[in-house]
Amino acid sequence: MAHARHAFAMACAGFVNAFNPDLIVVGGSIAEHQGDRLLEPARAEIRRGAFATPGGRVRVVPAELGPDVSLAGSQPLVSGRLDDERWRAGRARLSAAESSRRP
Repeated sequence: MAHARHAFAMACAGFVNAFNPDLIVVGGSIAEHQGDRLLEPARAEIRRGAFATPGGRVRVVPAELGPDVSLAGSQPLVSGRLDDERWRAGRARLSAAESSRRP
């Protein structure tokens, strides 16, 4: 897990340098269970390896929606596509293919 935390910290510093965000929200069950063991190394790496101005401004925080944050984030995407016939047709083909494979 230490290697994963280090890789995550490096990715956060790179993200700050590339995109200059004000906030990085970390969600999901890993973030929920790791807490500051995951977030503190990311904060430290940002202070150490990111450009000074964005690195000093960005905050790395846990998601307030808990492990279901990806579901909440995907809701606007799905809602926006419900009226798109091309998307609905693709979903129907996938459902039919899955049904034909079941015994």
